Amino acid sequence: MNRAEQAGVVAAAAGSSSPPAPSDLIEVAPIPTSSRLAGMLRDPDIPPPERIALALGGPAFQWR
Repeated sequence: MNRAEQAGVVAAAAGSSSPPAPSDLIEVAPIPTSSRLAGMLRDPDIPPPERIALALGGPAFQWR
């Protein structure tokens, strides 16, 4: 499973509960609040599971 697939699996599982606040997603990784990714994480038109996948699958988040 690649990083994007894993992010999608985690996002789908997390999306079944109450969605996280955008500020929580931005704090998952060192994402500058002025970056395009931070703007996407705050976008209410993007469903919460997809925003979670963006936060986890994005370049700022490093799997350890």
